[in-house]
Amino acid sequence: VCTYANNFLIRDGKLISHYLMRSNCAVHGFGNDVAWAKYVQKTLAKDLDVDIGGLIWTTSSLHVYSHHFKFLEKLYRDSIGDTSYDINNDKQWEKSWDTYINSLTKNRENGT
Repeated sequence: VCTYANNFLIRDGKLISHYLMRSNCAVHGFGNDVAWAKYVQKTLAKDLDVDIGGLIWTTSSLHVYSHHFKFLEKLYRDSIGDTSYDINNDKQWEKSWDTYINSLTKNRENGT
């Protein structure tokens, strides 16, 4: 298991989540892990009747395997002009990273 802790704090009426990971694959793991962390945070905030605060992400080893380089190259080409993201922007995490990667794989198989 790569996640080793999820620390929660309530500050100014908001639930802050600090997610700590031993190791994190930037291609397949990161997006799914963020989606899960945000789901847990939203559920707990609802149960505690507090607002959702920020998500702090700490990983000891964020890595990309060489066989994933092609996906990152495509992601970079598709996003030229705006390569920034906000981990606390829920709209960016509505779909998992695997959904994006699977769409690339499907397009590649179809020759598009």
